[in-house]
Amino acid sequence: LTVALLQEAAGAQEEADPTRPLTLEQVNEHKTTFDCWVALEGRVLDVTKFICHHPGGEKMIIMNAGKDVTQVFNQIHSQGLALVDRFPQQIRQVGKLDN
Repeated sequence: LTVALLQEAAGAQEEADPTRPLTLEQVNEHKTTFDCWVALEGRVLDVTKFICHHPGGEKMIIMNAGKDVTQVFNQIHSQGLALVDRFPQQIRQVGKLDN
């Protein structure tokens, strides 16, 4: 199987409910190339399909997988969440961070 097919299969297993409260511990369970979530500005995002498209390289996403990336993201990306919203096919919100 190709990486894209494995990523698609992993994403299909988890239904997306963008309002579902998720803890950082739950986000941290998704930190592989085939199942990759991050928290950003209170959103929990599945970025699995975006990994290979990231202009800064795959390594940056994998190093921060399963974490709250708000501070790191905002230091690099001045557009904030508007940038994330430009990639609806590769990045999907799967919940909200429950502090």
